[in-house]
Formats: sequence, C-alpha cells, structure tokens
Amino acid sequence: MSAYVYHSDRVVFDVPSGFVDRGVIALEWPSETASGGRVALTLQREPSQGEKALEDVVRENLKRMARALKGYKEKSVAAAEGDGVSAIRVAFEFRQETSLLVQYQLYVDAGDALLIFGVAARAADRAQSEAVLDGVLNSLKLRER
Repeated sequence: MSAYVYHSDRVVFDVPSGFVDRGVIALEWPSETASGGRVALTLQREPSQGEKALEDVVRENLKRMARALKGYKEKSVAAAEGDGVSAIRVAFEFRQETSLLVQYQLYVDAGDALLIFGVAARAADRAQSEAVLDGVLNSLKLRER
C-alpha cells in the first residue's frame, strides 16, 4: 500500500513515500507571428530551499544561466503580485544558434516547494510570451496539500 496518492489531470496512482517531486509540465502554443516558432510554458517543481530567501535562490539560478547560455543578457528582475500570490518575475535573452530567444520566469515560494514557471520563445514572440506569463500570474492559486 502506498503512503501517497499522486494526482495529475488525467491519472491518479500510488507511489511509495520518500520521493522528491521534481516534476516538469510543458505546454506549447504556435507562434502568433510569422516567426514559425512556438511559445512554450514550463512549470518546474523543486524542493523547498529551506531558510534561503527567494531572492537569493533567483540570483543563484540567474548566475548559473549566465554561465550556461550563450549571449545571456538579463533584462529585468522584479517582485510580482498575483491574486494573493507573491513571486519574483525575471526576463532575459540569450542566443541559440542564430536565433535570439527570450525567456520570462516566475519564481513562487509554495512553502514546501519552489515553483518555477518559464515561458520561452523567439524574440519575435515576446508579446505572446509575456501575455502567457501574465495569465499565469493573474490566475495562480496555491492549493493546500
């Protein structure tokens, strides 16, 4: 018998206790521009960072990305408020092959987990990407476990 019942949109299944949820959800939309690309939203769940301030977690992640991504350029880091949810919103650009890409992120401290929403697309799809992340922030509700 399981110690935990895992719920997802279309399935429910038992898993043994002791796991760490590092799940990633990925959703895609076709570009609304002639870029021929796509706009991708991901939700990454990480274990709580303990006593570490959310601002410090964000800074550490951005430092790692600056080292890993070619042409990395930070555009903004700012506090963000949704419907009762506090977050940190990040925007940056980087290059992949010959394309300039944009990424918008939303870091949310959910108590026992760190939620990182990311929207990535070609630079031509900047407005659509921002609209997707705005929609997430403005509709986000945290559920009790």
